[in-house]
Amino acid sequence: MAQTAIKLFWVSMICMSAVLTLTAFVSPHWIVSSGGNATCGLIKFCNTDVGDCVFPYDNYGDNIQDIPGVYWQSAATTACFGAGIAALTSITAVFALCFRTLISAVYYATWVIAFLLFAAMALVVAGFGEIRAPEVSNTTNNTVLQPDSCQICGPSTSAFNLEECEIGLSFILAVLSTAMAMVACVVGRVFVMPAVDELDYKSS
Repeated sequence: MAQTAIKLFWVSMICMSAVLTLTAFVSPHWIVSSGGNATCGLIKFCNTDVGDCVFPYDNYGDNIQDIPGVYWQSAATTACFGAGIAALTSITAVFALCFRTLISAVYYATWVIAFLLFAAMALVVAGFGEIRAPEVSNTTNNTVLQPDSCQICGPSTSAFNLEECEIGLSFILAVLSTAMAMVACVVGRVFVMPAVDELDYKSS
């Protein structure tokens, strides 16, 4: 009975992590401007200076190069793989409750998910400087230069440092999903896998 409860908790952590990962990936609320009128996500943005701010929000473009900066491009790619693997793993984890042979695959996939999600967040934080607004000044015709779609933070924003903007809900969801994936890794290593190995030993 205790082992069944542990497996249910393990699978629940994996499934909740997958849901939060997918939600964070498609949401534009990773970084929010101080005024709250503009937000940046990995694949979508919301900026009233360049368009409407309504669901399903705006995509950066049709290509990965349209995402602002190399760090954020890498983060989006990494998170995309993480979200895809998380979705497949969560489905497989449910079946693993009935088919013991799937447990090992789910366990190792969970480590991959945790690594990819952590890497994606690290790349986002390292790339804070890629979403800072340029220092604008009046041009010869007295008009002010407009920022790009996701240059919403202050000009002093740099890696690991935000100015005139803050962490948004999507980033917090990504942190929670990574934490849940890591908890699932620990539970799998300490409780689930030893039980599977023991059953395999007894059946051999």
